[in-house]
Amino acid sequence: PFSAYIPPVETAEFERSTTGTFGGLGIWIGVDKGQIVVISPIEGTPAWNAGILPDDRVLSVDGVLCNFESVEQAVGKLKGEVGSKVELQIARAGEEGTQTLEVERARIQIRSVKGGRILDPTTKVGYLRVTTFNAGTYPEVKEGVEQLLAEGMRGLILDLRKNPGGLLDQAVRVANLWLPDDAVILSTWSREQAIERGEKRASIGAEADEFPDAGYQHTVANSVHTLTIPTVVLIDGGSASASEVLAGALQDHEQARLIGTRSYGKGSVQTIISLQGGKAAFKLTTQYYFTPKRRRIHRGSLPKTDLSWGLLPDQEVTLTKEEDERLQQQERDFELAM
Repeated sequence: PFSAYIPPVETAEFERSTTGTFGGLGIWIGVDKGQIVVISPIEGTPAWNAGILPDDRVLSVDGVLCNFESVEQAVGKLKGEVGSKVELQIARAGEEGTQTLEVERARIQIRSVKGGRILDPTTKVGYLRVTTFNAGTYPEVKEGVEQLLAEGMRGLILDLRKNPGGLLDQAVRVANLWLPDDAVILSTWSREQAIERGEKRASIGAEADEFPDAGYQHTVANSVHTLTIPTVVLIDGGSASASEVLAGALQDHEQARLIGTRSYGKGSVQTIISLQGGKAAFKLTTQYYFTPKRRRIHRGSLPKTDLSWGLLPDQEVTLTKEEDERLQQQERDFELAM
């Protein structure tokens, strides 16, 4: 469902979305049975301010029922002129009925790392929040960590809640801050790799109960390793893709404990194939992510009761909707005060 052709008219917009600047509502989405499914709103954007939440389903856009064949098609419907408004009919998990939200489109500026500070001057516990993984994430995290260490930080809370992922290489580079040389950060599996290794069951896919031993490639850490302090990673149902790769690597190597709720379960790899001299592109799902201990991340169509996908926290902490909104407002107030 994440594979798609990106025509020339959309290619420049797609590139901007991975470099930190793009236009629209500020919402990461998937498509299921033609409907838009929210992975996560981006903090501080129109979607975030309108109260859109992970797992919300958009049933109609401007009064037209959703029946999209791809994520790109859905994104094209949500985009528009800056300042224009779009009406969304939303169904929320666990709530009866639907609600209609009017959201004003804006130009989205994404700053990846926010909220860096020492929470308690006595214990010297630091806090750092990563909202997405774009081209500037690693240098921003490294700078934030170095600043907190200079202030005497002795423990770190890394907040990946509602982080929908982004550029995998940035998550890998951030993991290097914790992991020693040659520690596996993630494994990827593909049918092509399985075939090359002589695996006969190469037709196995994301819905399989278990994957074969062959067909894996490993990404390992390389020499950055600057953090040895106790670390906690906060995750929730909006933590997806590159967020799950980073959190899973730290959990498997016992470099961090995960606190919160189960992650989203988006562990597929899209390869970008350039077409027409770079004017267009094809985004093709080619691989699946696994943690260093080969725990599968991708959910696919597996039920929530299946414990084989995603990341489960070491300590589960759930928030009510009101508590979550209050904490988000506190973080926004902190940012405004900076």
